[in-house]
Amino acid sequence: MSAELRRIIQTEPWRFTRYLWPHLHHIWKGQFIEDFFVKASFFARPVREIWLAGILSDLIWLVMVLAAPFTLLSRPREGAFRPVALGWIGYTCLMVMLIHVELRYLLPVGLWFALYGSATLARIGRQPLRWDRFAFAGLAASLFLAVLILSYRDYPQIIRAGLAREQAWAAARQAMARGDAAAIEQAYRAMLAADPDFADSRAEFASWLLAQGWYDEASQIIGDYPTHRNNLVRGAIARAHGDTATAIALLRKTEEQGGEDMQRLAFARLRPAPTRTLTLGNDLDLGYLYGFAFGERAGETTYRWLQGDGVIRLPLPKPLAGNEMLALRLAAPALTPLTVTIGDQRMPIIVAPGGWRLYYLPLLAQMQGIREVTASLSAPTFLPCQSLPNNADACPLSVMVQQLSIR
Repeated sequence: MSAELRRIIQTEPWRFTRYLWPHLHHIWKGQFIEDFFVKASFFARPVREIWLAGILSDLIWLVMVLAAPFTLLSRPREGAFRPVALGWIGYTCLMVMLIHVELRYLLPVGLWFALYGSATLARIGRQPLRWDRFAFAGLAASLFLAVLILSYRDYPQIIRAGLAREQAWAAARQAMARGDAAAIEQAYRAMLAADPDFADSRAEFASWLLAQGWYDEASQIIGDYPTHRNNLVRGAIARAHGDTATAIALLRKTEEQGGEDMQRLAFARLRPAPTRTLTLGNDLDLGYLYGFAFGERAGETTYRWLQGDGVIRLPLPKPLAGNEMLALRLAAPALTPLTVTIGDQRMPIIVAPGGWRLYYLPLLAQMQGIREVTASLSAPTFLPCQSLPNNADACPLSVMVQQLSIR
């Protein structure tokens, strides 16, 4: 970054003038409104969960920005402190105009405006404002900043459309709780109508369509915006269509680069195809499990390490007859106790070292007629970097799981 700045200053010292006005606009925007109502995705951030704090933060920012000039440009009383503040604000704004505008680069501006804005607010009611040339300079700067903020976007229209989108999202959640498929589809389509460019709406709607088995409709809805959540749905659609190569590429990239627990997200969002046998670690198992490390391969065998506690869900093509066994193909570097829980049935296993072994557990006769088996696995963990020679992995691991099947 420093080398790039030196190059710009040496070869293009007036580069910032090309983007002066748009960058000035960009600096003073309402950040939370931008993240909540303008950006194409939440990018896995819990923006909905903090909406109240976010709106308050934008209001506080607006008040501080408009109040600060009355003190910042008033009659100097703090000696060299004022030039330091003005210099730091100017330097920060110049740097972001030379590089690009990003919130973290603007933190010094926020700090100075918070300090001077607080000083202005503290004076309200304690002493009358003297309308001299300093006060008029502060008023002019405050009005100029107000124009920059309010003219950056059509905020009333953006907020109306965003609220309509969020109301439709809430309606979809309520319809899901009732199991009303028609209302769910109607609500999701209202989301897209209110904000057609919001990729997260498309990912949720396409996930629901995929769960209904409407693959073509899901493909049409998902669009082409490349977020990790959208790629998760695209990978699931490819898997449902039998395009294994595309599904593996998308699902592997999504799990490795998603920046969130994609296993839990896939488990909650996806309804993968029924099966009586699940092979782990081949990148086609997302949606069936969570609580495992990334898939690994040893020769032709793929597997995942259980990371202490995990869950595997098998939606079955036919109901259980009542006389089945649960078969797990497991391995471990040392004797490891593993507890498998299905419903109220807790079944302990001691996983032996020395290679892959099959472990059979009887399913209760009372499970007859069940269309889905969910097995919870729990085992003590170890750190490979402390237990295995020439291994720098610091992730907690327990046992290796290669396959789970109903027999």
